[in-house]
Amino acid sequence: MEDRNDLAKLTDAVFKVMPGKLEELIEKINGSDDDKITCIIADENLGWALEVAEKMGIRRAVFWPAAAVLLALGFSIPKLIDAGIINDNGTSMKNQMIQLSPTMPDISTSQLAWACFEEFTTQKTIFEVTLRNKESTKKADWLICNSTYELEPAAFALFPNILPIGPLLASNRQGKSAGYFWPEDSTCLEWLDQQPAHSVIYVAFGSFTIFDCIQFQELAGS
Repeated sequence: MEDRNDLAKLTDAVFKVMPGKLEELIEKINGSDDDKITCIIADENLGWALEVAEKMGIRRAVFWPAAAVLLALGFSIPKLIDAGIINDNGTSMKNQMIQLSPTMPDISTSQLAWACFEEFTTQKTIFEVTLRNKESTKKADWLICNSTYELEPAAFALFPNILPIGPLLASNRQGKSAGYFWPEDSTCLEWLDQQPAHSVIYVAFGSFTIFDCIQFQELAGS
């Protein structure tokens, strides 16, 4: 995306075009003699799919593939606004450490999920989409999360309607994922096979994590 206008246009297109296409597909399938669609499981980031399911009287489940604390953060947005921590655009009023609950770790307001983009209008767009998806999530019959209570007890205690079903591991899949569009990069496997057993730790920071030079050097040296 070259600028916010491109991102905004894409976002608008998704919300305007995709719901109708999904509704047409469901009507086509349910109009046949085959099995009917009676439930839709949608990624939380595809909140519009839940709106379609509600409109068509189909039961719906939300699946959140990341940590429960990120889901809790999104649900806490109204609380953060009321407390004056962020404004209606998701912008932090000041750089500070906050807690979503007394038993949860501190979070820097500069590291909020939607604040990890340098360009303000991009932050605003991501924040708006986050809010819309959270509203759509309220329409779900079930809210399932790829985590476990033992890993994030405070997040699940804060929002007990989140059901932990994880961890879901790629190694448990039968065959390849049909919804994965990036080509697999297996170049690291040759190096990995040369390492002693239990000597490598794999850490994933998600899609939005941005490190400055000092943080990257500290991580590499640890």
